[in-house]
Amino acid sequence: MGHNIDLINLLGLPEKVNCPKCNNMVHTSFDEYDIDCGDPEADVNCGLLNLHVYCDICENEFEVKFKTTRVEK
Repeated sequence: MGHNIDLINLLGLPEKVNCPKCNNMVHTSFDEYDIDCGDPEADVNCGLLNLHVYCDICENEFEVKFKTTRVEK
């Protein structure tokens, strides 16, 4: 796939979050499958952007959701 786009940085989202299970700091990412085959658009997800997160320490897999709003000019 290899889009080479850093959507985390582009959208100003956190690069790391705490794991809710073990409190370890974990890197966030958009799942490439979601970008290519899913519905990553916030409009489809009721204004939510979902970051896929996996903790290497406790093997917890979770999502962090961010609410977005559309700004008209």
